[in-house]
Amino acid sequence: TPGYYVHKSNATLIHEDVSAAFREAGRTDAPNFWIAGGRDFHHERRPHEIGLHFATAWQGKLDIEEWWSGYKLPIDVNVAATPSPSTIGTRPSFVAD
Repeated sequence: TPGYYVHKSNATLIHEDVSAAFREAGRTDAPNFWIAGGRDFHHERRPHEIGLHFATAWQGKLDIEEWWSGYKLPIDVNVAATPSPSTIGTRPSFVAD
């Protein structure tokens, strides 16, 4: 299943367009959406808690720095509905379109 990386501000519109394209193509599966942005992010939350029921990954912290093993690293912090959201066929059961 193709995945789409979008910002929360335009995610709903893009989801509607992509879902329509899936239906027109005769697909019965749903697209995966990785959403950037949003408020109240925490690494223990689920992607749909951004307020979008179709989110399968949430990039909540962008371009921050953390110390790991004595090294300061630039990172983004994400949560995902599956251990590997890029793996083909991984659509969590709690995501409902």
